[in-house]
Parts: sequence; C-alpha cells; structure tokens
Amino acid sequence: MILDELEIFGIPKVQEQAILASILCGEPCLLIGPPGSAKTELINVLGAALREDSRRTNPKDPSKWFSTQVYDASKLNFEDLFGFPSPADLQKDPPEVSYISTQSTIWGKHMVGLDELNRCAEDRQSNLFEIIRSRKLHGIPTGNKFIFSTINPFGDQGTIAMSDALVDRHLFYIRLGKFDEMSSYERKKVIGRLGQVDGVGLRYWGDYVGGLDVDSTQINEKLADIGQKLRNLLTSAMKYHTKLIESIGPSVIEIIDKIVGAFAADFKKEKPNIQKECAISGRRASSILRGILAVRAIQLVSKEENQEVEDVMSTIINTIKLCLPIGIASTLDENIISRADQLVDTTVKSLWPSIKGSKSTVDIDRMSEALSTGNPLRILDILLSVNINKITRDAIFGHLLDKDRYTNNNTKVLDENAYNTMQVLLFKLDKEIPGFVPSHLKLTITAEEVVEMSKEEEVDCNKEFLSFAEIIENIKEKLKPFPTALFAYKTALIYYADRAENDEEIIRAIIDMQRLVNLIKTKFEINNSNEEPKTKSKKKSDGDNKAS
Repeated sequence: MILDELEIFGIPKVQEQAILASILCGEPCLLIGPPGSAKTELINVLGAALREDSRRTNPKDPSKWFSTQVYDASKLNFEDLFGFPSPADLQKDPPEVSYISTQSTIWGKHMVGLDELNRCAEDRQSNLFEIIRSRKLHGIPTGNKFIFSTINPFGDQGTIAMSDALVDRHLFYIRLGKFDEMSSYERKKVIGRLGQVDGVGLRYWGDYVGGLDVDSTQINEKLADIGQKLRNLLTSAMKYHTKLIESIGPSVIEIIDKIVGAFAADFKKEKPNIQKECAISGRRASSILRGILAVRAIQLVSKEENQEVEDVMSTIINTIKLCLPIGIASTLDENIISRADQLVDTTVKSLWPSIKGSKSTVDIDRMSEALSTGNPLRILDILLSVNINKITRDAIFGHLLDKDRYTNNNTKVLDENAYNTMQVLLFKLDKEIPGFVPSHLKLTITAEEVVEMSKEEEVDCNKEFLSFAEIIENIKEKLKPFPTALFAYKTALIYYADRAENDEEIIRAIIDMQRLVNLIKTKFEINNSNEEPKTKSKKKSDGDNKAS
C-alpha cells in the first residue's frame, strides 16, 4: 500500500483506495480524526512524493514541479491565501485586480490542504467554501487541482458545526481510527516513525536525515520513487475509468437511483433534521457515481499478481458508505448512521445482481485481469469461464501465448517447460472443444512433442510444495478418468512448482489448479451433452433408412 510506503500507518485498504480515487477525480476529500491521527501529515507526504517525482523528471524547470500548501484554517488570514493586491495593476485603465504571489499563497498550488476546517469561524468557512466548491477566490480561478480538508470529530474542544453545503462539496469522508484502536503491529510502526516536524534537534545537532525528509536542494529519491509509482498508478487508472464508464456505468447509475429511493422511503417518517441529514441530493448522487468508478479503477490497476479483485458489489457498498456525509456536519445518533449503512448493504445486495444481469454488462474486471495478469493459468481460467466477444478473446489468447508470461519472477528466466506444456494443453483442449483456440493462432508444438509430453511423469517441485504431496496425489487420483483435466493439473503444477514459496501461496495455487480442472471437466460435460442428441438422431435416421 502506498500510504504504508509513506509511513502513514493504520489506514485500511478501502480508505486508501478512496483517498487515491479522490486524487484521480480531482474532487475534495475530508479527513476526520482526533488530534495526532496524521491527517495533516498524510496530505504533506502525498504532496511531497508527487513533488519529488516532478523535480526528478523536470530538474531544471521549477514551473513543472508539483506544489502543495497546507493552511491552518482556524488561524487563516486572507493575505495568506491571496497575497497583496498589485498597485500597478490597480492603476491601469481600466483597473485590473491581481495579487502578488508568495510561497504561501494559494495561486497555482496543485494540492491544497485546509486543516482544522471546523475550528474556523462560520464566515471564514463560507469564504473557504468557494475554494472547495469551484477552485476560485472572489471569482478568480486559483489553479488548484486537488483539495483535502481535515476536521476533528464534532464536539472536540473548539469545534463548531459546519454548513451542510460545505460538507456536501467533499466526495469522500474518511474517518481515521484512534491510535489505541490500531493493531499492535501498526502501533509499533507509528511509535517508530519520525515525521518531518519531529526530532528537530536530532537534525540540528547531528547529520540525522529522516527517510521522508525533503531538502529543497536535494531530491529525496525514496519519495521520488513513491511519487513515480503514484503517478503511474493514477495515469493507468484513468484508462480503466474510461472503460468502466461504458461497461458498468449504466448499472451503477441504476443502483444509486435505487439507493436514493430507499433512503427517502426509510427516513420519511423521521424528524425533519434526520430527513435532511439522510437525504441524498442530486450532486451527492453524481459524486457517488464518480467515486465508485474511480475506486474501482484504482482497485483494478493496483491489483497484485495472483490477487483476487474485490467483487463489484462490495466496491459499490464500501464506496457509497464513504461518500455519505451523515453525521459529519454536527452530531447525529450513531444508530441513524448504522441504520443508513445497513440500508446500503441490504439495497445493493438485493438489487445489484438483477440490475447487472438485466443490463447484460460485460465482466470488465475479469477481462481486464486476463489482459494484464502475468499468470497464464489465470488467463486460461477466464477464457474457460467468461463469455467474451471474438475481438477480446483473440487479444486474451495473444497474451496467453506471449512467452513473457512464462518468465519466472524469481529467476528472471523464461520457463520453456511451462510454456510448452501450456501449448500441449491448448492442443488437447482444442481437440476436445473444437474452435476453442482461434484458428488464426498457430501452436508451435508438434504432434510428436504432444505425445512425448503427455507421458505421465513426476513434476519436480520445491521442498515447500512437496509438503502438500498427499493432497496433490489425491486430486490426481480422482482425475485419472479425465486425461485432459489431469494434464491441465500437470500443467498448473509445472507452472507453480518453483513459484509458490510458502504455505499461503501453495494453498492458493492448489485452489486455482482445482478450479481450473473443474472448469475443464464442466466444459467437456456441456460439450458432450450438446453432441449426444445429434448422435442419437443420426442413428435413428440410419435405422429409418434401413427400414425403408
């Protein structure tokens, strides 16, 4: 996780994905948590990583460097934001209003943080509202792209209620956990962390340099590497986002509409203040759509090899909950918040399967996985289990037969045996399921090699894998009546033999292998059942001919 790399610990994956999604969308994100929960530091380190990446990319052009400014909203003077009016421009005919920028002014800053937003006076909140809403000050564009705000939980000393309009302008509401509620593992990481403003004396009296320190004269390579990773992730996520708009966008709009209706019906008998708090505005509904698609894009592009992507329904549920501003502006009974969360769960789980089915949406998740994964067995799994159009199917087969997919990540060497065994398996599948392999794709394996490689042999596995030998033998024994499925298991075993290195990876591999052979067996059963009536019909016809 990127935030872990930036030494921001204790933030669940679902919240990190939402934070990254807010940057992808360029829509404001509100961080809520008690003092000391690293709200401000989170903004600073994200901005610092992107800045160091841009400095390394454009070392001689500061105008292209990513810039971040965090303001303490509770003490903010407008000179801090504006700078001072330019006397020369005021004397022009006609007069022009412009401001003399300084390092701390808001003009042109890529990322802006508004800290302690619910500790500043109401009139100042109203002034900041324009920045959050439209990236303008008194109608003049500020040039800001990304906005983060932070608040302490309402009721803490010095906090005041925020206007509903100001709250509603944020896309996500990230409630950060308390330090003492973190796991012991995470707490120890936090305890050992030294931020940019911590231990100043250590830096003064010695040559201590923190891993995330930013020196204006020297690029922090660690931060630059993380910034590059973040930039690449967001750039790639945008491509997924474009596809998702077309593939699942209409179905997501449908489910959001149902959520709006469910909330209106469920809370219509409550007190006016609760009805108002739980009503979903048109702007909010539109934000939820963008939030879901952005989070999904982040999930797809950040998925690690052999890792299952969270199902779309779970993504929708988790994202909607993070997009609801219920109880943010002031106080609200926790039971109402729990009730709203439960309503989201029930509505989505009940309606999403039928909405998705009726819309006949393409399973973009699995197709994207097939086109991006380095695991050929996962690609074959998807080809066997997902109904895919010809163009996409051809592209996926191209990936399956790409030799790069068979390079061992541990040794960085092409695994010729795994590649050739997969070709033999495809040869066998094409014989059992005519047309399975696209006709224009020619397998380079010969008939002699198919015969030779089909001979039953023991597969050399690493010692960790051998500890599961009894399970493997039991599965192989059950597959003996199904030669092609048995060979598929051998193919999978050859691929995973020295790639799975611990118990968790081996168990995952065995589960994947079992799923693959079951898919093949099912495919054969369906194919044979489709052929049987034709065979019987032909025999009957022959008998009729003899009788005549």
